[in-house]
Amino acid sequence: MTILGVIFIYGAFKGVSIWQTGASAADLTSTEMLLMLIGLFVVGVVLLYFGFIRNVRKRRAQAMSAAQNGSNSGKSQRRVAYWTQRTHIFRSDEYECSACGAKTDRPYKRCPNCRAIMKSARYDPSWVDEIEFMDAIDD
Repeated sequence: MTILGVIFIYGAFKGVSIWQTGASAADLTSTEMLLMLIGLFVVGVVLLYFGFIRNVRKRRAQAMSAAQNGSNSGKSQRRVAYWTQRTHIFRSDEYECSACGAKTDRPYKRCPNCRAIMKSARYDPSWVDEIEFMDAIDD
């Protein structure tokens, strides 16, 4: 098995050296050409296999951490939240996300901070408190 691996790696390196030097494939014997093609194929398959295995392991680890955190499966949860509209007297309205508390200048379909899907908006009459404060200053 090890001898086959060495032969395939030799063929792969031979193919890479031909590609780098710009030599033609006619300079190779048929055995070297066959070894080169098989070697490149085997190296490609091995790289794809280990890349696939790494992705599978990463997905399993994400699923395990999600299961430990209490969410169902490894799929991302679609959080639903709402905007709280805060109106002010001397400045523009601001909208606060109910999930993460981020404040924005307008209501987006998704929160730019936590990416929660926004369903509705609630009105917070905070401008009344501002008027009361200004009225208390006048008194």
